[in-house]
Amino acid sequence: MRSTPGVGGNGGRSLDLPPALLPFEESAIPLAVHPIEVLPGVPDNIVRACREAIEQAAAQFGATSVRVSSAGSVRRLSRQRISAPVQVSIDYGYQGGVETRQAPVGCELNAKGSVIGLT
Repeated sequence: MRSTPGVGGNGGRSLDLPPALLPFEESAIPLAVHPIEVLPGVPDNIVRACREAIEQAAAQFGATSVRVSSAGSVRRLSRQRISAPVQVSIDYGYQGGVETRQAPVGCELNAKGSVIGLT
């Protein structure tokens, strides 16, 4: 897995995309594309922060479009960390066409609202 330095205000640490979201040439996980199902629960500002971090992490792989939606309720991991379940769909330019990768992702944020991890 490749990582992106300093994504999402995480203190210079890198964030990795989960393997299911890597473009085909980077991942052996097969493709399966379905409409994104939205489950209410994650506030819009958190979905936005997660989308921005995922966009930055996916940019190095040639992402052309990133869609992120709420996928349930936010969980408190500690006083300083939460995990927001989101559904992610990323389009990559691939061999003259578009390759779409989708996966549920746990987007971890610190108390300041910065994304610190993607699982």
